[in-house]
Amino acid sequence: MAATKYKIICKKCHTSFFVAKGELKRNPKFCSQQCYWEYLRENTTLIIKKCICGKEFKSYKTENRKFCCLECSRKYQSHNKKELITKICYECGKEFLIKACYKNIFCSHKCCNKNGVNLKWNNILTKDFLNKEYIENKKSCEEIGNNIGCNKVIISEWLKRHAIKARTPMEAFLQYSPEKHGCRWHACYYNNKYFRSSWEANFAKWCDLSGIKWEYEPKVFDVFLCSKKHGYLPDFYLPEFDTWIEIKGYLSKDAKAKFEEFKKQHKRINIELFEKNRLCEISVLN
Repeated sequence: MAATKYKIICKKCHTSFFVAKGELKRNPKFCSQQCYWEYLRENTTLIIKKCICGKEFKSYKTENRKFCCLECSRKYQSHNKKELITKICYECGKEFLIKACYKNIFCSHKCCNKNGVNLKWNNILTKDFLNKEYIENKKSCEEIGNNIGCNKVIISEWLKRHAIKARTPMEAFLQYSPEKHGCRWHACYYNNKYFRSSWEANFAKWCDLSGIKWEYEPKVFDVFLCSKKHGYLPDFYLPEFDTWIEIKGYLSKDAKAKFEEFKKQHKRINIELFEKNRLCEISVLN
């Protein structure tokens, strides 16, 4: 379906032109830019200005004109050309070129930011403080920054200065986050079978001691989230009870939404969620 257009008459040439509905907010009055400038020159007053050469010339109020001709403009630019001088950077000590009229004391934004960090956080972000918060208490850069009121980028910069090794993204995921939520996310083996976590291996061992038959991740189910197809793989299947078991140490928002959607879309399937408290009750975890 073609968009409706509206007919408007130009204020300068009085010709009709069409605009879309969305362009009516701009209140168009001219068919082209040429008509706009011609109309503006005809309906604005001229003022008299004085050039650097002493001549007087006429100019419109809307024009930011300072010279009577191009030659005067070039003479002014060549006469007031800024000379370059050499300065020494206050932070890194390197020499750099800069115009004489500028008062910069740093060669780059990086040096300027570093110097600003030195002046403000020199007495706060000491090596002992970062060792205690980052290494011993295992806080993230963001948490340390929120406590003292600075950005996490500044914390990471001071870690480099004190030669403190920062955590890699994998270390932050496998070490920091699981310990924070009281769970362990490292893979292991039980009876020559690979398990994604030690909790799953402990549950399989508990089933063997209890005489319960189990199957580990035997089937993948289809789950639709936001009109997209996803795969859902429950951890265990207990054939005697016709029940599926999901082991979760830490249930994130995405995992919880996926679990709830699985229960809604597969109502005939019995599935139960075993979290830390329930695993402790049946003595899977000590």
